Amino acid sequence: MSVPPSPRADRNGFALASLVLSLVGIVVGIIPLFIGLFLSIVPTTLGLVFGIVGLVRARRLPGNTGFGMALGGLLVAVATYFLYSTGYGIIW
Repeated sequence: MSVPPSPRADRNGFALASLVLSLVGIVVGIIPLFIGLFLSIVPTTLGLVFGIVGLVRARRLPGNTGFGMALGGLLVAVATYFLYSTGYGIIW
């Protein structure tokens, strides 16, 4: 007796990637003396881009799958860029 395959759950990988990369960027930015700034600029930028893509994709998926994660990643990335302007990652 064969079992029918389960229906594939739609997932929003961009939303999860946005949240994780943004959190990595803000945590790594704690390292002082410009090192944190240089090490965290790439994950934060990717978190920002993936957040935007995740929001667009969440609108297309049924039930807005991943909308909260994408919005959270986007907000953390924007907050990290704001912190950069106040000296975060440069001095401690």
